[in-house]
Amino acid sequence: MAEEDFKINMLKSFTKEQRQQMVRAFNRDPEMYNAVNGIGGLSESADHGLLQGSTYAGEDIFPGVQVIINTGGKTHATVRTNQYGYYSVNLAAGTYSVVFSHTGGQSEPAEVILTNGKTATLDYDSEAVPEPPKPPEEGGGA
Repeated sequence: MAEEDFKINMLKSFTKEQRQQMVRAFNRDPEMYNAVNGIGGLSESADHGLLQGSTYAGEDIFPGVQVIINTGGKTHATVRTNQYGYYSVNLAAGTYSVVFSHTGGQSEPAEVILTNGKTATLDYDSEAVPEPPKPPEEGGGA
């Protein structure tokens, strides 16, 4: 039996609950959804990069979030996430600062480096708590 046949048969053996869990995972991750359905992606010879991602509020999708993409201190592009909390935008190669803005506030800027023909994924969770700063180390003197 070919390896591909084995993997297909393994999927066929999943219970209904396992299949539903797998579908939820695919629907939550647009990149995985596109890969499974044979769509999306960039040609390696593309003259731009793709920035994509999803927004969440904990375990739930978070639609309607404004994604502000800045470069050189100026707003380069602004997009909104769709009803599934997904966004994507084609951008020239470069370094960008991305901020997620919504009625409850906004994120700290996140740096993204895009290259031609490549996809960068930047997700946002409005409920994620940033790590607190570490206290300064105590001096070793007596």
